[in-house]
Amino acid sequence: MFFLTTEDNGYESKKQSAGERDELFQAVIGLQHTLKQQCELRVENEQLKKIISDLERQNNSNLQDSAANMERLKMEVAAQITEQQRDTAEVRGELQSKLEAKELEMQEALQKKESELEQMRKRMKEQEREKQTEIIKLQLEFSARLARAQTTTENHRESAAAASGILHSAPGPLQTQAAVCPGAEADGG
Repeated sequence: MFFLTTEDNGYESKKQSAGERDELFQAVIGLQHTLKQQCELRVENEQLKKIISDLERQNNSNLQDSAANMERLKMEVAAQITEQQRDTAEVRGELQSKLEAKELEMQEALQKKESELEQMRKRMKEQEREKQTEIIKLQLEFSARLARAQTTTENHRESAAAASGILHSAPGPLQTQAAVCPGAEADGG
């Protein structure tokens, strides 16, 4: 067996104390390292919180801007729709006015043409009556001339027949003279 002396015990206790001290020192270093990491994590966490807060503020601001833009766009679209409806109504009114004016113009032109056609029909009827009157007048004139010609011809025939009958049936002064003077017939005849 081996006996330890107090000197040895002191040495050993110093050795043990040094080991404990080293262990404690290592533990302190480890704790310092852990504290340092925690501090760094806290700083990083605070930075991230600040970034998140900034991003949320920015996001809220963007949302508000977007909402304002949406409202502005809605108002612009509504204004454009109203303007287009007004323009459409105006164009429709102008077209309706032009259409009514054209329709009135066409009705007036149609009435004018119908009036001209009616006047032309009246003129044609009047001309037809005049022609019929002229034809009747010419027929009457022709009939009168024909009747005169026939009468004249009949009168000539009757005169000729009468003259011929008188000459043949009754002795005329020439025949009487011829009977009285036979040489006078040759002279008179």
